[in-house]
Amino acid sequence: MTKPVIRLVMADDHEMVLHGVKAMLSHFTGDVEVVGMATSLVDALAVVTNERPDVLLCDIRLGKDSGLDLCLQVKSLDPSIHVVFLTVEFRTVELVLGGLRERVEQGVGDFRGEPCVGRHGCNSLFP
Repeated sequence: MTKPVIRLVMADDHEMVLHGVKAMLSHFTGDVEVVGMATSLVDALAVVTNERPDVLLCDIRLGKDSGLDLCLQVKSLDPSIHVVFLTVEFRTVELVLGGLRERVEQGVGDFRGEPCVGRHGCNSLFP
């Protein structure tokens, strides 16, 4: 029996981050398929609406918008979509940690505060 491919949408306001993570995930051929990328809340919501991914990998900050707001909109659209926050902006994390912790405890998403480095780090995102 083959393991299903995880369909992934990524949202980050830095295109270089999107392409870097996509390149790292290319090592998971057959396990993870990046079906869309977006650099803003509006674009990410459109991609999620069209693609209906299994997972949304999202930065906490999306330019002037919030990844937390995107998470709530995605969960209201389709509660089965898993949301994982991946960020290296620890100052931002400190500012929103209360709201983020509350949402994670409610099962809205997951959070990774460490960089995803190599296959070992990415395995924590995709068990």
